[in-house]
Amino acid sequence: MKKFAGWLLVLMGMVCGRVQAQGWLTLGPVPRYELSMAYDPGTDTAVIFGGQAANSVLLNDVWTAKSVTASADANLLGLTWVQSFPTGTAPSPRFGQSAVYSASNNRLLIFGGSTTAAGQCSSDLWVLNGANGSGNVSWTKVTPSGTAPAPRMAHTAIYDSANDVMTVFGGYDCAGHYLADVWALSSASGALGSPVWTQVTVNGSGPAARQFPTAVYDAGSNRMVIYGGDSGGSPWGDAWYLTNANGRGGSSAWTLLTPTGTAPKARTQHVAWYDAVNNRMMIADGWTGTTVLGDSFVLVNANGNGAASWTSLGAVAVGTAPTRRYNSAFYIPAINTAVTFGGVNGPSVIATAVEDHAFVLSIANGLP
Repeated sequence: MKKFAGWLLVLMGMVCGRVQAQGWLTLGPVPRYELSMAYDPGTDTAVIFGGQAANSVLLNDVWTAKSVTASADANLLGLTWVQSFPTGTAPSPRFGQSAVYSASNNRLLIFGGSTTAAGQCSSDLWVLNGANGSGNVSWTKVTPSGTAPAPRMAHTAIYDSANDVMTVFGGYDCAGHYLADVWALSSASGALGSPVWTQVTVNGSGPAARQFPTAVYDAGSNRMVIYGGDSGGSPWGDAWYLTNANGRGGSSAWTLLTPTGTAPKARTQHVAWYDAVNNRMMIADGWTGTTVLGDSFVLVNANGNGAASWTSLGAVAVGTAPTRRYNSAFYIPAINTAVTFGGVNGPSVIATAVEDHAFVLSIANGLP
């Protein structure tokens, strides 16, 4: 039987079967947007942190869900979220932060974000130890040496696992300024020593300052690819790659991609994932400034090695795609599937529009 690409809606708190023992049933994370979500392939576990709930309630809770691959193959039926209660002092509730996951030592790195609904940007760095729920789950606040980046939210970050480097790009400083700077945090998870912040010197011109871009990392070429975002007005629809994105191996420079094909609508507040084997960056959902989107596109040869081109996944996908913005997503290469959670399903951030649903997209790189 042929497998078709398509989105499927799932209630994330769904639990199959009868509860046999007396006790409370946990249904899952409350609806939220501008959250962080990561995936640990080693234990097949998804992790959620923070975000903003309805009525401007900020969150700093942690949730995990195991056996994601098996659940995704069964359209996520039976996937169960379990709340973690880390020891130690937790970061203040926040939204718009970045997060990367270090599988080598099971740590989730949280950087920046806004700690008030009105917009109070931070530049603090937190490590969630035992992030996948295994072992001692605890919070540690880390103060790297070097000069830290300016406080920000709505930025993006990628992670070089081989060298334990987190690279941060752009964002908004909560004081009316949009950012286009690039920062590298070496020994980011502490696996190779003490963390150190260094601003990456970039030669030549690059993307305009912006918030809510998406970024993916190609380890083979050491390039970060960004797409979209906004500077307080109409969204950008450009795609750029940065050489030596981890700040190592030579000088860094931005290059604007000029893909062929039919480009997606310019957007912000969207999601992205990357298939490193086939050099494909996928984008989905987002906001045009007037419309919430539910489409998905593939950027072929995303890292600039080869002719870049855009392809719409709408031509091959079946099922009803979600219309979302401010959501989060991750990609499971083993089964070529993307999972997205949360976000806002309309033009206004009102209680009824904030989501706790998940969607799963099969054949998420567009290749049969």
